[in-house]
Amino acid sequence: MRKTGILGCVLALMILCFAGCTQQHTDTVTEPSGISWNSLESSGNLTLSYATGFSVEDYGSDYSLITIPQSGRYLVVAENAALPDDLPEDVVVLQQPLQHIYNASSSTMDLFRVLNGLDAVSMTGTKSEDWSIPEIAELVKSEEIVYAGKYSNPDYEYLIEDGCSLAIENTMIYHSPEVLETMEKVGIPTLVERSSYEEDPLGRLEWVKLYGVLLDKREEADAYFSNEVARLQKVLPKEMTEDGPSVVYFYLNANGGVNVRKPGDYISKMIRMAGGSYAFPKIAEEDDNSTSMTMQMEAFYAYAKDADVLIYNGSINGVPQSLEELIASEPLLLDFKAVKNHKVYCADGDMFQQVSGTCDMILDFYHVLQDEEDGDGTLTYLYQLQ
Repeated sequence: MRKTGILGCVLALMILCFAGCTQQHTDTVTEPSGISWNSLESSGNLTLSYATGFSVEDYGSDYSLITIPQSGRYLVVAENAALPDDLPEDVVVLQQPLQHIYNASSSTMDLFRVLNGLDAVSMTGTKSEDWSIPEIAELVKSEEIVYAGKYSNPDYEYLIEDGCSLAIENTMIYHSPEVLETMEKVGIPTLVERSSYEEDPLGRLEWVKLYGVLLDKREEADAYFSNEVARLQKVLPKEMTEDGPSVVYFYLNANGGVNVRKPGDYISKMIRMAGGSYAFPKIAEEDDNSTSMTMQMEAFYAYAKDADVLIYNGSINGVPQSLEELIASEPLLLDFKAVKNHKVYCADGDMFQQVSGTCDMILDFYHVLQDEEDGDGTLTYLYQLQ
């Protein structure tokens, strides 16, 4: 990617010059299309079984209104379809085909991948070395998908020159409101996704249907999601339990503390969906939206000493190569029931980026709880520490 070294004052002038881009999205609206927004009739809603963070209402085959509470409303307009007159001011128009997308939300890129929709993304806010998905890392490294700056400091000039039709952000963007303001000034519509707030792990995965609407790949999205759910339904218990083998999901930090997933976190829910129980059900939830919490080893010892299974989160500080190496980093683990019974596993993979691995991870938990060993090839993200 070219480095322009543009000065702040030049950028300000550029924004003024390109402010007309905002008008670009509404030029066709200034000339009456003969189609009144108020006259359009709803033809149904996108069926969602688990996701609660968005909805899609269709108006015939040409218009789909996406609503993401606390983020906004987005009207997806089919290619060559006219824009309705009298659209509400808060509705952001997204005219298909959506191409040259700047995707600054790394957790959503995997869903574009499973839909064979990466060709619609030409820019990202994540560097190649920060991707845990090899295919995407290689595309960024080769600049088929260009690193166009972090979400909080995008290269506006490059976005404009590349013809960016949509910027996808997660809620971290609200810490940099000036970015949203500048995007609006230069005429780049911004969609703020909230999949990480889904309470059900399958709800996070079902956001693939939203990207199916954006990319005009609804059938592919429906088929993909249905197939993933069917894989689980073949083997998993129908209801989550609190009576199954107890599991702890954790890692040791550099300060001697232990980071564990909260009881309401999506990883904890995956464990319960797989027939296990999480070992920290009585710990009060914190007020913030973080998915994990840190405790001292003494407190962790009290809760986790008798857990049936320990799973070490290797995506943060690296993965221990053996059980001996893990114990060497914290000798108190020798007293743990799971260590004595050789029921210690390591999770090697970034589940935040690899959303498509949701069902594989749940099945991994299931196989571990069913005493199926790593050597039989049934595990994808977990492996047993020897």
